[in-house]
Amino acid sequence: MPVGSTVRVIRSRLAMDAAADAAARDVPRKRRVTVRVVARIGSPFTVELASEDSRVSVRAEGPVVEKARTKAVTSEDLIEHVGRMGQSPFEPVSFDVDMDEGCGMGFSSVHGVRAEACRLLEEKLLRTYAAREDATAQAPSAECVRTRLAHVRAETGIARPTPGTSVAAEACALVATPESGGRPCRGSLPRLRHGRRPCEWNLATGRDSLVGRGVPRGGPRSPGPLGAPWQTRRRG
Repeated sequence: MPVGSTVRVIRSRLAMDAAADAAARDVPRKRRVTVRVVARIGSPFTVELASEDSRVSVRAEGPVVEKARTKAVTSEDLIEHVGRMGQSPFEPVSFDVDMDEGCGMGFSSVHGVRAEACRLLEEKLLRTYAAREDATAQAPSAECVRTRLAHVRAETGIARPTPGTSVAAEACALVATPESGGRPCRGSLPRLRHGRRPCEWNLATGRDSLVGRGVPRGGPRSPGPLGAPWQTRRRG
């Protein structure tokens, strides 16, 4: 954005409170998954991962499981090593181990199959987002916007804005009645606008300046339907 461009700042207390509330929540940082491990002698070592809602699942296979030559692997060993998902975006919530007694395998192979299962699941989850990105129109560049604006100005005769000019800031508040709009806004929003008829709030009398000029003393009547909002506006 070039220097001198007009910037409009909109502040919403409701939005700020909602953002602070969201930041304070205990938001899960990882996708919860269920894990199934299959270690059958004579068959490939297998790790299956599925999202907690079971909508997406993957399967990764490793080397063939053999009989243990020294110490056999236990189900607790497999749960511990398969459950080490480290820097992956997943967090195991349950394990289902289907294995034969006396299985033997190196833990490096277990880690490799687990890492491959995590990679496959992440790739499958992101596939839908990649397809959505391909179908989404790209935002135009700043140069395209400048070219288009210049073309529109030339066609319509709109003068190019002078660099450094800015629009006066204004604050607005929508209220149900002129009374509820004027009283809480004294000193901060002294300009009351209802429809197209502005009225200045008199801090000394506590009344708006339209009283006594053909407007009922109780305030201007609402031209809209019952419950139509009033608007308070401040310029400067």
